Amino acid sequence: NSSDASTRIYNSTNHFSPTTEHNNNLILANTQYLDNVINQNLVIHHEKRLKIYTRNGETLNFERKEILGVGNFSDVYRFVNTTNGSSYACKYIKYPIDLLKSMKRDKAKADDMLMKLESSLLREIKILNQISLLRSQRTNTESENLQHGGNNIIELIGVNDTNLLNNDFYIREFYQNNKKLPECYIMTDLCPGGNLLELVKEFKLSIQMVHEIFYQTLLALNFLHENNIIHRDVKLENILLTYPSSAILDLFEQDMPIPKTLVKISDFGLSKMITAEDPLSTTRCGSPDY
Repeated sequence: NSSDASTRIYNSTNHFSPTTEHNNNLILANTQYLDNVINQNLVIHHEKRLKIYTRNGETLNFERKEILGVGNFSDVYRFVNTTNGSSYACKYIKYPIDLLKSMKRDKAKADDMLMKLESSLLREIKILNQISLLRSQRTNTESENLQHGGNNIIELIGVNDTNLLNNDFYIREFYQNNKKLPECYIMTDLCPGGNLLELVKEFKLSIQMVHEIFYQTLLALNFLHENNIIHRDVKLENILLTYPSSAILDLFEQDMPIPKTLVKISDFGLSKMITAEDPLSTTRCGSPDY
């Protein structure tokens, strides 16, 4: 991974990733097409400073640091709040290359793909926003476990455009009006320990560690289900750890008190709100390998 992710080009795994200048000529074989993608669809954003808008109407300023992870449809960076120096995780949405190609060749296919992408992205933001609201509306009648469960879920700090919070059709409307796709950044709290898959690959977990991680994961799911939210993609990669692996091992080996927010569930792209009008789910989703 590159510490400076401002140079980003298309690679063979259908997303944009950091690379060295040495490889540019080899990878950028179709320069004309890629230039169109970059310049016309705003897939790449070189500016390292970012304004984030919260649901409460605040504006926060951040500066981008190193890249933390690369996925098929998003990259995650560490951003620093320029006011207090605190670190956060920011997901940058990458539009699938098939979608970008279809916009020039097959409008019907592009519209369908864009609708599905918009639905998933804005649903994730809306549900994270709803979870933040539920946290702030705790009552004394709630059980202690239910209150704690809300803290075992990733927290939405804000987004780079308030339309992402308020407009269910924002991405399609933006494209229709501007003939390019909007940039989407989702800022959340940072979990320095990475995900659970990385931990179990590196270490053999004790029974006590498994119990605690499983318990906190269930608290989070209980909080979601009590509030009519289903995640639909719970897996090791989506269970984040708020402490580095070495610190977690020390906690258990030295029999120290375990933080109640050691675990946080993330990635709500497939999640759904259950309503009286739509009480059942019929869509096949999740991760087939699991």
